[in-house]
Amino acid sequence: MEYKVEDLRFYNMKTSIKHISNFRITTGKCKIYEIENQLTESEKVKFIDDLKDGVASYLLNILSKWENEKDSLPKDNYDYVKTVSKKAWIKRNDERKIIDTEYKIGKYWLFGTEFKDMSTTCPSTEYSYQMAYTGGNIIDQWFHDLCDLLFREEEKYFKEHDNFEIKLSKLKELGNKHNIVFGSRELNDIVWNRKDDISEQRIDEYINAYERMYQFIDQISSELNQDSNEGMKEND
Repeated sequence: MEYKVEDLRFYNMKTSIKHISNFRITTGKCKIYEIENQLTESEKVKFIDDLKDGVASYLLNILSKWENEKDSLPKDNYDYVKTVSKKAWIKRNDERKIIDTEYKIGKYWLFGTEFKDMSTTCPSTEYSYQMAYTGGNIIDQWFHDLCDLLFREEEKYFKEHDNFEIKLSKLKELGNKHNIVFGSRELNDIVWNRKDDISEQRIDEYINAYERMYQFIDQISSELNQDSNEGMKEND
């Protein structure tokens, strides 16, 4: 499946909301992209591999090997693999040095998410918050995190190339720079409250107001400088 950021595939994709439990007390919400329910696990692996230099297959091989071999490694008094043995095993098997062997032995980052276990089963976070696929296949979580990452990249691309978004960004910058909204509640909400349901014509009018303000300031500056220069000549 060929991917191009300019196609805005994930930015325009249908999504649904998945509720996840945190500490069995509060409820969190997670955005699920429709493609997550359309692709098989092997298709998700291929998509990640094609886009990210084979990282999914690479990590899956390491995690599967760890699960098969960890019971044969030296254990401590609590029946956990000894840290020194775990560290040595990772160094032997992780040629790309993705998995931490210095501070949090066995943890790794992928697509902005930290995974605390070398497991093919998706864990919870370090502080026991559930992820979108906690308890399921780790591939599903990796793919979900990649979807989020691609959405953010496409959103950034859209805002940098769409004429409306470019103007809206310029208007917000002007308002923030001068801390002036001309007494307009609507402009105040645009600049500081992220209001974006506004017509392009209205944005043009606000931008024009700032440009007129610049012209007025230039006019006043010119008049004051002229008066100052004439006063200096009279004193001479």
